Amino acid sequence: MRYLILALFLVVSLQAKKQTIVFAGGCFWGVEKHFEKIKGVTDAQSGYAGGNYPNPTYHKVLSYRYDTPKGVKNYTESVKVVYDDSVVSSAELIKSFWEMHDPT
Repeated sequence: MRYLILALFLVVSLQAKKQTIVFAGGCFWGVEKHFEKIKGVTDAQSGYAGGNYPNPTYHKVLSYRYDTPKGVKNYTESVKVVYDDSVVSSAELIKSFWEMHDPT
């Protein structure tokens, strides 16, 4: 019986549900750092959402902000958050985002 319980525990542990959610809100470095500290978040990666240019870079996107004609348009700095929904819910992550981000 002891081995059966151990085996069941291992199976449940291996079946953790990984979910992904993307947040966009100003500078992504602070948003990424914020989510990396939350229990249940397994990964947070900065990047860009929107736009139509393949593989945008920080400098290309930034150049558009300063009216340089070579800039890449319509991108938003974003953070992709991967999390274990048995530890933290999407509602908790969204609430945490709005607590740290002032949209005004």
